[in-house]
Amino acid sequence: MSQARLLDLPRSIRDPVHGTIHLSDEEVEIIDQPLFRRLHRIKQNGLLYHVFPSSTHTRFEHSLGVLHVADSAFRSLLRNSYIASNKTVQAVKERSEKDEEGFEAEQGQAVAFHDLGNSYLEDLLRIARLAALVHDTGHGPFSHHFDPFAPRISEAISGIDKDVVPSSFINHLKSRDEERVEHEDMSCFFFAEIWSSLLDDNDLDIEEGTHFKVEEVPSLVTAVILGKPQLVGGQHELYEHIPLLNDLIASAPVDVDRMDYLERDSRSAGVTYGLYDRERLLKSFLVYEGSSNTSEEFDALRLGIKRSGLRAVENFVQARFELFTQIYYHKTNRAIQLMLGRIAEIADDEDISVNELDGVPDYLPDLYCELSDERFLRILMQRDEGISLPTSMSQDAMEELTDLAEKVKRRDLWKRVHEGDPHTNCCVYQHLRDEYDKLKKDEVSGRATKDLENGARLLIRAESDVYEAVEHTDWLEESPMMEALGNEEKKIARIYFTGDDSDIRHEVRKRARTLSHELNRAGQ
Repeated sequence: MSQARLLDLPRSIRDPVHGTIHLSDEEVEIIDQPLFRRLHRIKQNGLLYHVFPSSTHTRFEHSLGVLHVADSAFRSLLRNSYIASNKTVQAVKERSEKDEEGFEAEQGQAVAFHDLGNSYLEDLLRIARLAALVHDTGHGPFSHHFDPFAPRISEAISGIDKDVVPSSFINHLKSRDEERVEHEDMSCFFFAEIWSSLLDDNDLDIEEGTHFKVEEVPSLVTAVILGKPQLVGGQHELYEHIPLLNDLIASAPVDVDRMDYLERDSRSAGVTYGLYDRERLLKSFLVYEGSSNTSEEFDALRLGIKRSGLRAVENFVQARFELFTQIYYHKTNRAIQLMLGRIAEIADDEDISVNELDGVPDYLPDLYCELSDERFLRILMQRDEGISLPTSMSQDAMEELTDLAEKVKRRDLWKRVHEGDPHTNCCVYQHLRDEYDKLKKDEVSGRATKDLENGARLLIRAESDVYEAVEHTDWLEESPMMEALGNEEKKIARIYFTGDDSDIRHEVRKRARTLSHELNRAGQ
């Protein structure tokens, strides 16, 4: 099949999860830029290595992995489309102008994606690979726990080179002027900086695509990462295909970002909880004619999953559930996250952002390049020689923040004193609060099964033999297994003792156990 021979990928890197990852010359230049190489110093799972010592892999490795899986998923879409079009009764519709036999795809029907033309598909794949590669470049130290330290949008805009960032993106952000910038936004800022550097490098020949100009690449990648096709304008040739690329990279129940980190995090932690059948899952992917689901509704290509692949999706969601409950929600890792969360709360209460630290560069890309997980922890402990917490912080807040950071560093963590179902846990907590003050309640929010309604839709074989999308797919309704996993995840609830006195901690744990037994007996 000729469409499988897309893009020139002369470079390669060995990866412990995927084997050989093939790269283009421009992708190699991107990963050699300081803004990308900084990801070597940002661990994928923060301080999880305090619990699972081998979990030291980084956002750098993950980003390469997402590029590889995005490439595999895109080529699977082509292969699956080609196979479906060659069945005795075609299972996909052509997306060309309707002829006398009526072959134009209607809303909800699977389309012959492979038949768009090689130059068009090559441009789509190139943008998809770039978006997958750089989607995490905006992460700060400790990933999401850094979010309350992130600059406000107005500060971020003033701290970057506005001449290289797409104006449509800046205008889009200005409506949220005083909100904190999200890591996806920072990824788009940083890619614009990286791309500008590549274009300024006289030794590097960046080719234009057939359907886009080189200066349009930051807008296209930004639109794909954020799922906002309006950022490139409705007249652009790739406009109606941006929702499909966003579905591949950042949707539910399956996307290439999750596909890489489930497998990578599992192998790095030395467990098999997050492993799934990737090949069977990719075999289920098919493109259909759908709606953009944006403020400006238009016909767009979207990602669908054939009903024959439902069990593979269930396998994937179960793997994600097990990884969350056994690894991410591990009691010790949750203690670390809660302590980092408290540090973040202090930063939010004090209304400080990372660019207000004393001694940081004004230029935002330089500031982020200065920060690693380890250095940011030193800054929080007030042990860094170049950067320090702002003097505007109250003394009490600074002392609490520094003390928490010191404890996290030496693994002197909050201790679990109770675990049970949310109702019992809440009752125990309320009773304990009357007797003790150094307690923290922890209830998970169902992240393993979140956003299942926002993404790919299920495809069924209609009477016409063409695959059609199930309108408003409810994955929990389609799969009682997924619904059961979501309900089970919400049952994880704990109480942590945040004090230092071990005698009191033992007393609290014993009291919690007694209360739990009394409540259970009363319930019976």
